[in-house]
Amino acid sequence: MRAKFLASIGAAIAVVVGLSLAALLVIERTATVERNREDRRLALEQLGNILERPLWNLEEMQINDVLVAAVRDPRFLCIMLAADLPFSVPARYGTCRPQDDYEVMRHAVVRAGTGPPTVVGQLTAHVDVTPEGAMTTRQLTWRIGLLASALLLTLLIADRIFKRIVDRPLGRVRRSLRDYQERGERRAIAWTSNDELGALIADYNAVITLSERAEAELRAARDRAESAYHDLARAQNTLVQTEKMASLGRLVAGVAHEINTPVGTAVTVASTLEDRCRVFRAALSGSTLRRAALDEFVAGAEEASALIGRSLASAHGLLQSFKQVSADQTSEVRRAFDLAAAVQEVAATLAPPIKRSGHRLSIDIPPGIRMDSYPGPLGQVITNLVTNALMHAFPPDTAGHVAITAVQAGDHVALSVGDDGVGIPPENVGRIFDPFFTTRLGAGGTGLGLSLVFNIVTQTLAGEIAVSSRPGEGTRFTVTVPVAVPTPAPSRSLCHA
Repeated sequence: MRAKFLASIGAAIAVVVGLSLAALLVIERTATVERNREDRRLALEQLGNILERPLWNLEEMQINDVLVAAVRDPRFLCIMLAADLPFSVPARYGTCRPQDDYEVMRHAVVRAGTGPPTVVGQLTAHVDVTPEGAMTTRQLTWRIGLLASALLLTLLIADRIFKRIVDRPLGRVRRSLRDYQERGERRAIAWTSNDELGALIADYNAVITLSERAEAELRAARDRAESAYHDLARAQNTLVQTEKMASLGRLVAGVAHEINTPVGTAVTVASTLEDRCRVFRAALSGSTLRRAALDEFVAGAEEASALIGRSLASAHGLLQSFKQVSADQTSEVRRAFDLAAAVQEVAATLAPPIKRSGHRLSIDIPPGIRMDSYPGPLGQVITNLVTNALMHAFPPDTAGHVAITAVQAGDHVALSVGDDGVGIPPENVGRIFDPFFTTRLGAGGTGLGLSLVFNIVTQTLAGEIAVSSRPGEGTRFTVTVPVAVPTPAPSRSLCHA
């Protein structure tokens, strides 16, 4: 920067001084030429005044002496006299030869007496102008040298001034910036001056102060954000666990209600059979037992036993399904399983709420799809999707249909849960997986069911979930998961169909 500044200053000074010198030389040369021309004109006029008397008096010797003496003047190369004389004089005095550096001057010799003026002769002189040019060249050389010296001195002074006014404070700014880049230290610059650079450094110091304050506020905000994030993560984890437990609680309540029917039937039949057994014992003790009564007792006992067996078998199946589903959902253990069997077990636990709602659940999954994954989280996904359909898809007093289908394509399985309900408004499709988003807030919806589904599918099951829906045409959720989940399961992105 300093080199550019000095080069600019030097070039500007050189141009200005050079133009000024050229102008002064032109002016001075013009003035010198005019002054010398006037001097030679006066010298020639003086020579004419001297020759006036000898020419009038026809004094040959004196005329010759005056012209010989005049030609010795270095200002004249040669002098020629034209006059009407009774005697002859040399045609020219001096050396009159063609050359470039001379000027021709003429002067009439006039006799000024008591009468009218009379021209007695004509003087013609060749004047040498070479000394004028030589003098101008010397002056130019001297002044160029003076210009170079002045320019060098000016540059030295400008360099000292630049270092003091510009380079020193800018050096402090550079050191401050280098310290910040290398060590992260911000230092205000101790410099005050009533100029633009002083104002710039003052602004720089103000920016440093604001930057330190902003960084302190940013660190405090970051700490607060991290604390809030951890609190939110803990709260979300608590809510997710609460949602899981609530789902499991609904499962327990549904299974308990479903088991109550076969168990109640078995208890009633057993009680009836016990009463018949007492009647039969009394008849046997009183010796009033007939063969017809015995046959009736045996037939009734067989029928009661069969009914009790069927009821207990039904309860046992429900308990086994509940046991497997609840174990899977609470432990989240990875194991190999058949997809159709796992979905049937989950569907068995969902039968009570579906039966109460009046809707219908169908399953179309081919047997033989073996998976090495997490059946508990997968069952949680199916439970939440079916429960979401029962809660949101169908208007009151309307029977609907929920279908669970699956198909294997290579090393992935596409599991779909679809309904023929009212569908999802287009403005809500992109938000249904957001935590706490629900259209039934205060009416049984928590907004965590589908968010939990998204997290389980993308994190635990290492898959993707997509939703397609049109108002009035139902909704379909498609979960695509690998047959054998990687370890650990990578996170995936949400894909909307």
